[in-house]
Amino acid sequence: MNGQNAIEFAPMGDQDHLASLRLAHSEIDCAMLSDLRARTVLRASSHIDQPQELLDELGRAAAMFFGDRFGDRCEFCLVTPSRTLVARRLGADGDTALLVVFAPDVDLGWARTTTAEACGYFES
Repeated sequence: MNGQNAIEFAPMGDQDHLASLRLAHSEIDCAMLSDLRARTVLRASSHIDQPQELLDELGRAAAMFFGDRFGDRCEFCLVTPSRTLVARRLGADGDTALLVVFAPDVDLGWARTTTAEACGYFES
């Protein structure tokens, strides 16, 4: 430091990034990181408490879509009457995915772009 009173901020962790993403966009109901190999959600940020069973169900859906070998798919979208889910694999190993649950009437193009841009926070 240069001798002045300065505040040092700790780097944001994954949980902070998930919360920031969700709070920045009212269309996002829940943002989570999922371990594709374990087929479970590692961390989540939601406007309301989500049952762990629901989160894990979404994590399993992502793992099944990406496949056991994970193939070359990097993204998938699932649109239902109650939600729009966008999932993107993270990192070089592809074992983790960012899953974002949007309101059902969200513009899918915007949702995909928002999710893709958010991946950068978790890959750095």
